[in-house]
Amino acid sequence: MVYPDDLVKDHCLMFPIFCTANIPPNILDEFLDQSYQGCLKLGAGDSVGGAPCILTSKDLASVTHGSRTPTQPFSSPFLDMSVEEVRKFFAENVVPHSAFTSSVFAVMDAATVAKKTCVVAVDDGELKVIRTDFYAAMWNMVPLEMATMSIEETEFVGSERVFDREEVERVMGD
Repeated sequence: MVYPDDLVKDHCLMFPIFCTANIPPNILDEFLDQSYQGCLKLGAGDSVGGAPCILTSKDLASVTHGSRTPTQPFSSPFLDMSVEEVRKFFAENVVPHSAFTSSVFAVMDAATVAKKTCVVAVDDGELKVIRTDFYAAMWNMVPLEMATMSIEETEFVGSERVFDREEVERVMGD
């Protein structure tokens, strides 16, 4: 897949993705491909307004572009963290970094491999999460970060339901 402009130096906004479980590179590649496809569904042409950035290190200054395929194997520094622990790291380390989002992040956890889903989180003073499939992840994250959509609008907060491609197509009227 050819990725849209995803360079930090060109002011592309990085959407942090935290792996709290060991996620095989092929699953991460599938996530990247599908999440870009879903984001392009927002209708911005070839530009998605940001890039998913799978954090392979806590050194955020080392990030120069969004994540790309093929993903190389790595040991996540966020293994076994809860979403709340990720939120704390996000608030203390990611938010102050201008290349990254200020309120939205995703977590790839134990369910990611089995169900091909991830947690999309919004921290606007209160942590709110929904579970999405890969296609719907960036489709939700971009408007949530840009405040053109509220996570409550999804009706998935606090639910076991997965916001998936079918829901994206329903919302988009396809």
